[in-house]
Amino acid sequence: MGGRNTYEYIRPNLPGAVPSITSVDGSITKADGKIVEGEFRYDALSDLQISNNYQLAICSEDCTGVIQKVVYDASTSTVIEFSTPLDHGVPVPQFFQADSYDELKKCFENEEKSNLLNVHMLERLTISKSSSTSFFLGAYGITSKFNSIDVLRRWLWVFERSRISNIRILTFSTDCDPKYLRAMRLISGFFAKLPNIPIIHLCTKIRNRLLSQSASMFIGNGKISVDVLFDLIKNQSKLIHGLVKTDVYPKDRQNFSSCAKISTDDVLSALNNASDSYATQVYLRLLRSIILAYIEQSTSIIDRIYHSWITVFICRLWWTWLQLTDVEEISTEY
Repeated sequence: MGGRNTYEYIRPNLPGAVPSITSVDGSITKADGKIVEGEFRYDALSDLQISNNYQLAICSEDCTGVIQKVVYDASTSTVIEFSTPLDHGVPVPQFFQADSYDELKKCFENEEKSNLLNVHMLERLTISKSSSTSFFLGAYGITSKFNSIDVLRRWLWVFERSRISNIRILTFSTDCDPKYLRAMRLISGFFAKLPNIPIIHLCTKIRNRLLSQSASMFIGNGKISVDVLFDLIKNQSKLIHGLVKTDVYPKDRQNFSSCAKISTDDVLSALNNASDSYATQVYLRLLRSIILAYIEQSTSIIDRIYHSWITVFICRLWWTWLQLTDVEEISTEY
């Protein structure tokens, strides 16, 4: 973790305990373990897969800040630690050739030094009791001048390239950088950009639609009608449902408290005994679930999720029914 200087400082204080830098470099070279910037080690990964017989893995990617320092690699005649160019999100290895002084001078004058090191690691998944070791897949220097599409394309390339090596990447892991989070949102399709609608205003619109005299709403064979609530007030005691006429038909059309009152559990329970009230019950249940999921502060997390999905399912089923129903026939009948 401390780097070459730390290793050289500790080694003289531990005589014979650790090998010299020259011996370490020689062992790495013999094992064909030389790391090339921007090059993914899929050949070594294939050999590891054959010897260990595993097929599932998790890939992680992260950037860390580094000191800007340009190094010349004599074995490949390339300059390291300039910002590695990306080809559709995939790094181009050994891009900065320095076969002459003019080429080296051109790199220093025109290219930007990398201030980040992007590292890819692979964690093998195995059914054996012994824990698996992480595999270093590749690393390269970059700057922050890349976008979420580059990340997404790179993940797709890593997935396809790993599959050729008979390894299936189950998921990608990274930190909370906005670029990576947006790539996750794009590749999963789970999150979406939705208009920010004030929920209280949405509830009052649902209530006002119930009070509309120019529009009729139906669910199945039942009609959604405010008359059901007025009949409830007329025929049952207020102690049962807790409603008055001004709760159902407020003077202020933006009055949210009336939305909460007409959709309480007491009102929904009282409607169970009212005839021809099923469609109205479903409509008020939709309103109640919206309030509990998005407005009521005391709602627990699990209940909030439950009522969110109740809202989604009611709207989807209602929309599906509308697509399969002859609207003109209903308009003629009613």
